[in-house]
Amino acid sequence: MQRSLKLGIILLFLSVGAFGWSAIETKPDLVAANEKVSSIRDVYINNCARCHGADGKSQTQLGALYSSPDLTSRATKRKSSKTLARIIRNGGGSMPGFSKKMTAKEITAMVAYVRSL
Repeated sequence: MQRSLKLGIILLFLSVGAFGWSAIETKPDLVAANEKVSSIRDVYINNCARCHGADGKSQTQLGALYSSPDLTSRATKRKSSKTLARIIRNGGGSMPGFSKKMTAKEITAMVAYVRSL
C-alpha cells in the first residue's frame, strides 16, 4: 500500500510538472509579461522604495523626511496615467526624474505597477 501511494504521488508530481512546462512553452507572452512585472518591481524596489516604501505607503524615514506621497492613496489613484508618467519622467518636489534611467516603455510599466500597489 505504501509503495503504490508513493508511486501515485510521484506520478502526480510528474504530470503536474509536465503540464506546467507545456503551459510555459505554449504561452511565451505570459512568461515575458511575468518577467517584465518582476523586473519593473525590481526597478521600483531599487529606486522608489527608499521613499515610497515597498508597499507604496511612504512609511519610511526618507518618505517622512521628504513628505513622499502615499502611492496607494485616493489622490494618487485619481491622477491620470499621463500625469504619473510625467512625474516619473521629470520628477516632482524632492523626487528626481528618471527620464535618463528609464525608457518610455519602462515608465509606462512603472505607472501600471504603481497603480497595482
